[in-house]
Amino acid sequence: VYASNLVWRHKLPQITSLLGVGLVALLLVFYFASRDSTYAWFAAAVALASFANLNLHVQDLPTSTRVWARGIQLAICLQPIVFAIFVHRFLGIERPRTERAFAIAAVVLGVLAFAIPDRHLLRFFTVLLFPAVGLCFYLIVLLLMRIHALSRIEMAHVILACMVLAFLALHDALGLSGLIPGEPRFWSPFVLPIVVSIFGSVLTIRFGRMLRRAERQNEELERRVREKREELEGQYQRLRDFEREKLLTGERQRIMREMHDGLGGRIVETLAMVEEGDAGTDEIAEALRASLEEMRLMIDSLDPMIGDLPTLLATVRERFERGLRRTGVELVWEVDDLPELEWLGPKGFLNLLRILQEAFTNVTRHARARRVTLRAVVHPERPSVEISVEDDGRGIAASTIRGRGLGNMRERAAAVGGEVEIESRAPGTRVRLTLPVEPTPSDLP
Repeated sequence: VYASNLVWRHKLPQITSLLGVGLVALLLVFYFASRDSTYAWFAAAVALASFANLNLHVQDLPTSTRVWARGIQLAICLQPIVFAIFVHRFLGIERPRTERAFAIAAVVLGVLAFAIPDRHLLRFFTVLLFPAVGLCFYLIVLLLMRIHALSRIEMAHVILACMVLAFLALHDALGLSGLIPGEPRFWSPFVLPIVVSIFGSVLTIRFGRMLRRAERQNEELERRVREKREELEGQYQRLRDFEREKLLTGERQRIMREMHDGLGGRIVETLAMVEEGDAGTDEIAEALRASLEEMRLMIDSLDPMIGDLPTLLATVRERFERGLRRTGVELVWEVDDLPELEWLGPKGFLNLLRILQEAFTNVTRHARARRVTLRAVVHPERPSVEISVEDDGRGIAASTIRGRGLGNMRERAAAVGGEVEIESRAPGTRVRLTLPVEPTPSDLP
């Protein structure tokens, strides 16, 4: 009998207390992993049960006997309240008023547990056991009302747990009241292992289900991200193809326009001279040279080496100096250190070539000049670059200044954010082109 009582009253409670400590740690891990308060409330209920079991096997009390006994009894009475809140969380029930009443009851119990005189303490806690049994039946009814919200496995486990808890609580209440004959054996210490076995398995199943659901969600998210990435890559590729096609179309249109306005016009003019038969060999040769210059000019505009203003001006000097020399015109070159103006791009540099070509063509055809000066300087106060072509010829009439050729020069200059001024001097004519060093967005070609 002694050995049986030793195992019943000391060894088994020790084992259940150790199991409770381990379960509390595991539940807290589940809580921090999922942030589900269900695990936290269940951990609190298990912690209270483990603490209550300490009274059965702790010999050296950490405090006075009075405080220790009242704390143990309070833990026993708080277990149903905490467990009820756990069941609310477990079933997904929101009853804030009921839970506030539970909290008020817990505070009242805590105050009364340490305020009631010792002679009334046992009667006080004995009376409290009956509301605890009623709370267990409340949980059973609640579970039956929400049975549709549980899976079959969860439903079976929870109903079994509530029935066992109600039976154990009723047994101990009857034992304390003396309604059970003989020496009472209290079964409340075994609430913990039973609850741990039943609800622990349910929560483990639920946690595993949550992990599987999270894995499926991650897989679904990865699939959607992969599809979205492939969609974005496809859109980006289509956008690049569109931009490339747009660039090629624009370049083709520019080349066709230049061929039509420049080289095509020269060839048509030369063909007309040959068909009429009035032109001499020298005139036809000059017309063919002009056509070749147009073709070279168009090719130069496609040259990726012309990526800055100094290189452009060097190309201009190479292209036009020979033609000027053949007509007896001396070219004077006065070029300062210039910024590169890379923002002009191929189209902008072609516009500059056309402007300077028109200026030099006017000198050789109309000016009857002996000298032409190309001057390029930087005006830091604006800041801007000024390129001027000035000859010492007979000048230009006011009506010619408003002509088509000079009007085209102004349009080409405006296309790159610049300005062209044409001034008739005595003697000579000056064409002055002004370009900004730093363009505005509207100036970009």
